[in-house]
Amino acid sequence: MPSLINSPAAYSISSSNEGSLVEITITNNNASGGAALANFIVTAIYVGADTEYVWTQEVATLAAQASVTFDLSIDSETYNVANLHVGIAFLNTP
Repeated sequence: MPSLINSPAAYSISSSNEGSLVEITITNNNASGGAALANFIVTAIYVGADTEYVWTQEVATLAAQASVTFDLSIDSETYNVANLHVGIAFLNTP
């Protein structure tokens, strides 16, 4: 399981190896009818043998019990889940 920096209880993160892509899924675990999560940035870092792969994506909204999936390319690497680190940062909106 990838590490999660800043882990609100509403989130879960999973990953899987799809060849040269790591598929990262973020799920809003709020119960049906619960609050949507809005305005956050997801950053993933994969520490390869010689290279660090970095990916960042802004998510405008994620409904309750919904998921969003992203791909991180790790060409020519052997996938090791311990090398994947995922962080979530919420944007400050007035």
